[in-house]
Amino acid sequence: MRTEIAIRIGAIGLLSALLLTTFVVYAAEIGHGNGPPHDADELGERSEQLVGEQVELSGDVIEPDPVRIRVEHDDGQSEFTITNAPDTTEGQQLTLVGTLTTPDTIEADRDRSFTRDPWEIQYMYVISILGAALVAARISNEWRFNRQAFQFEPRKQTLLDRYRGGRDG
Repeated sequence: MRTEIAIRIGAIGLLSALLLTTFVVYAAEIGHGNGPPHDADELGERSEQLVGEQVELSGDVIEPDPVRIRVEHDDGQSEFTITNAPDTTEGQQLTLVGTLTTPDTIEADRDRSFTRDPWEIQYMYVISILGAALVAARISNEWRFNRQAFQFEPRKQTLLDRYRGGRDG
């Protein structure tokens, strides 16, 4: 019995280590090489030297026509004028890939630029938490954890059936 538990704990540890390793490999190899080489931190330090280079950044729209965004970086904040930008309204977040044409102007690639309203991130988290709660309720209704065997087992009678049976009969 103890060897089964030890094997299960070892398997969980091994699978968790493999999962974490894939995160690290993706971030170090694949994820870094996909985007443009310059971000907001580099623009804040040396934007004059990067004219003509491809950049990727995200900032809050402070003026929709012409589009101006405020970008936060390690050295503080910078404002950039965006040409060829998608339609925006003040207060939205604009994420873009483009070419730095002057130290404070970026020509956006419309195919790789998008806007996001401030409420969208909150909505995403609320829906995710609600979905996780429903999944947890469904699992706990039909399964139980056996501590001695260190495994999940199906319930003979679901919690909901037990509740209904207690109320009706």
